[in-house]
Amino acid sequence: FFFSSRRRHTRYGTVTGVQTCALPISACVVRARGRLDEIVRMVMVRRWISSGSTFEQDIGYSRAVVVGNHVFVSGTTGFDYATMTIAVDVVAQVQQCLRNLEAALAQAGGTLRDVVRVRYILQDAAEFPATWPELRRAFGEVRPAATMFEAKLADPRMRIEIEADAILGSGTAH
Repeated sequence: FFFSSRRRHTRYGTVTGVQTCALPISACVVRARGRLDEIVRMVMVRRWISSGSTFEQDIGYSRAVVVGNHVFVSGTTGFDYATMTIAVDVVAQVQQCLRNLEAALAQAGGTLRDVVRVRYILQDAAEFPATWPELRRAFGEVRPAATMFEAKLADPRMRIEIEADAILGSGTAH
């Protein structure tokens, strides 16, 4: 048995790559389902992204997880992971958060333009307006769904943490 690709004309336009099978329909369905299962397994493979932060190893998590074209970026703080240092100022921290987020997305094959959902966690919600110019520079054209809340963070030096979800290739606004 075999599958072949061909062009098919429909009332909606020409479709290329239509798969046809030279076997009875039941055999074709079984063969097609096997190929579909294989494709789904390939697309749904979980890939881990690491920043090299000691927190990832110590706590047991990944900076980001990629499944298909979805990227789930863990809460990213203002730590410079190369030196494991953190600035005191919330604006400097948000700038570093965004660099860390951008690096994780780049490892996954994406950019900040692919971000569709973002969560901002601040030690003090009153500091949030000070971060807006930096957040607007990063997300102003993309306009992801967003939530901000106040919570204690793992280290008292952390003033902001940003968590994001992205869909690779979605980086164009409509």
